[in-house]
Amino acid sequence: MRTVGTFLSLLCALIAIGLLLMGYVVVFDGNQLIPESESPLPEGSAYWIRLEYWHDVRAYGLWILLALGCVMIPILGIIRSGKPISTRKVTDRVLSFISGLYLLIWSWGLVIRLRQRDLDWVLVATSIIFAGCLYGLLVFWKRARHRIDEEAQQAVDGNPH
Repeated sequence: MRTVGTFLSLLCALIAIGLLLMGYVVVFDGNQLIPESESPLPEGSAYWIRLEYWHDVRAYGLWILLALGCVMIPILGIIRSGKPISTRKVTDRVLSFISGLYLLIWSWGLVIRLRQRDLDWVLVATSIIFAGCLYGLLVFWKRARHRIDEEAQQAVDGNPH
């Protein structure tokens, strides 16, 4: 299972690099609100230039967040699957919630791509990212579920910890 996770992590890392490049092109190479001209800009245009810049930075921040999540979830799944289950309960539950959110986002993208007639490389990329998020979710859910079962067994036995 760890070899599958390693392979998915490498593929997701390559896709994340492509996602960051594509996001940069989409956000910063598009049409600008303030046209470039040789004449001096009118008074008050500095405000609109700053507004456009921060709008672009926030939009690219979403692309960075998507790329970071699609890489980190499978990598954390590999790291967490190799460690013994500890007494920290919150970590795996939080990670399973975050990977579930990413799984919903990428499943939405996968369904959108499947509904289109032309299946191209984007379908392959979204499928790989979907599989990476699913791998992370399964690892985190299994670890959290094991802890819940262990606590239930201790409660039945009468041992507080």
